[in-house]
Amino acid sequence: MLYLVCVIRAVCATLGELCEGNSESFFRRNPYSNSKDATANCVLQVVLDDKDKKLWNVMDQATFEAIEVMAGEEKSKIEWWHEPKGNTDPSKVGWRKNRPGQDTIRMEGIVHEAGLLPMGEPGDRN
Repeated sequence: MLYLVCVIRAVCATLGELCEGNSESFFRRNPYSNSKDATANCVLQVVLDDKDKKLWNVMDQATFEAIEVMAGEEKSKIEWWHEPKGNTDPSKVGWRKNRPGQDTIRMEGIVHEAGLLPMGEPGDRN
């Protein structure tokens, strides 16, 4: 007799937001470029401040809780993928019952359309 066991695995990605009012984060013209093309002559800088970091933590928690709600009565059967960045120990990679840490779930880059970032030079109202 042959049995077929199917395991459904899902990947969840949460895209975050940045808090307004962080003067260290901006989108502006690149003062060091000679290009006349405005679409290729810009600088995006994102520096997380304490409010951004706090928001990131809240979003991480909400993501875990949303997955657990979707699992319903099967919540205790959830397994989380662990693959810490910079890890060289294969025993630390794999599916585990405990939630993964920030070294697994957080990306090193950003996904942002610059919607909340100041645009242009400081003081320029145009």
